Amino acid sequence: MTTSRFVLAALALCGLSYPIESWAACLDGNVASCSRNGCKGVSECVGGRFLGCEVAQQCTNPPIMDRIRVDMVVPGTEVGVLYDGANSLISFNDRSQVMSATSTSTSASFQNIFAPAFGNSVIAFGESRQPRLWPANWTSSANTVQVPLDNNLRFNVTFWIMTGNFATQQTNAAAAVLAVNNAYKVEKAGVRIAFTTIMDATSNPASATLTSTSPMQSFQSQIGFNPREINVYVLGTVIGSTSAGVNFDGTPVILLGQNALSFPQLLEHEIGHAFVLWHVAGLPGFNFENVMWPTISAHFLTEGQTFRMHFHPSSQLNVFSLRPTQRVLVCDEAMTDECPANNRRLWTDGSLPPN
Repeated sequence: MTTSRFVLAALALCGLSYPIESWAACLDGNVASCSRNGCKGVSECVGGRFLGCEVAQQCTNPPIMDRIRVDMVVPGTEVGVLYDGANSLISFNDRSQVMSATSTSTSASFQNIFAPAFGNSVIAFGESRQPRLWPANWTSSANTVQVPLDNNLRFNVTFWIMTGNFATQQTNAAAAVLAVNNAYKVEKAGVRIAFTTIMDATSNPASATLTSTSPMQSFQSQIGFNPREINVYVLGTVIGSTSAGVNFDGTPVILLGQNALSFPQLLEHEIGHAFVLWHVAGLPGFNFENVMWPTISAHFLTEGQTFRMHFHPSSQLNVFSLRPTQRVLVCDEAMTDECPANNRRLWTDGSLPPN
């Protein structure tokens, strides 16, 4: 007897036994949901066990998805982005996406943008937030571009009341500031008037002699001037009208006629000039509803205009050094690799739809 037979015989004589249990993992013909490589499918039971996961052929190679995430936004508001890149078909500049924020972050997903193109960037806009230009270095892998937004820029305004009843003009100035700030919020302009000073210059002898044709320096030296602020001088007439206004070529000096403060859009218009916005009459993609139309009737701003307010180096927002760590760009009317077109809209402006 060999050794192995001897051991088996000994085990048998000792009556040792090991019960073996077996059962089926499933009933033949049953199916169960499963997933493979991110694709949903089914697995069928054959011979008591489930076979591999079967998925649709077109899903065997699921698409690679990229994502843009915008942080530090206002919950319950909409956030818009313009983004550059290249996909399997074309290179594109300033494609748009609008997202609804349910928390302080919101995101949108896209099929793979496998390479950067044009400005290689994402520009994000949100309520009470500065527009942000952020690099987007897309690759053939799945990427997330995360754009952090900052609170709106806050600037100060001083009103110099040179004519009219001071108490009435003071009330009108305060109401105009509230209306302009509301327009900035609705238009996602990323700015806000923070502190307002209203000075009584009605008894200043120069108030009776200065006109809208006087040099800017005369108002500054004879009436007063607060540096690093927008200075608004309210005098009898401007260009022959009590309801007109002018800005001295992108400077922080504005002249308003004595009745102009009862029409807040005029104040917003002239501040727009101080932020290097120009008149848009006759330009494609604009109409009378834009606040920079020469005869003002509404408060709308495009995202292209908001971008220029913040990024142009001559905008008083940058002259005041309110965004010292951010880039500056000189943008004309047309779209470039880094600048959206001046008439670019992510949201409807009055009767004009997004473009």
